[in-house]
Amino acid sequence: MKKNLLGSFAIITSLVLIGGGCFQPATDTYDYDDTSNGYLDDFTVEDLSVYINEPSTVSIGEEFTFSVTISNESDEAKELRSIDIDRSFLEGMVVIGTTTPTTNEYYIEALDQDIFEFEHMIPAYEDLTLVFTAMAFIPGDYSGDFDICIDGDASCLFEDISVTIE
Repeated sequence: MKKNLLGSFAIITSLVLIGGGCFQPATDTYDYDDTSNGYLDDFTVEDLSVYINEPSTVSIGEEFTFSVTISNESDEAKELRSIDIDRSFLEGMVVIGTTTPTTNEYYIEALDQDIFEFEHMIPAYEDLTLVFTAMAFIPGDYSGDFDICIDGDASCLFEDISVTIE
């Protein structure tokens, strides 16, 4: 009973936080079709590999994790700028934490993505594993883009992520 009450409290608190504007819309706007701003110049990142680990199924009220391991195979350090996750994946859950602290979190309505900024350096020839902890609260099948942006907002690795909440 106590565990169910705590789980219910966490879900209600999370819903209040989302409804209360904890994810603010970005104030900057970009014309992604305008190549003069560099956004279409280079959407690839060399010398990096990515592995995403997510559960296939979780239960309502369950706290669970999904993670990304970024391997820097370069002889230069790389900066993890942000991880951008589609709302279509996040809409059945609330992210309650990350192992590497974020420097900023916000929502970009035009992209329908939650942005988790990290500005964390990944040394040459090293790995960074970043774990997101979430609470599942709405049943359904959820999937979307999981974009890992390195050394700027336009150099991203585009991956997919999915989970079923029962």
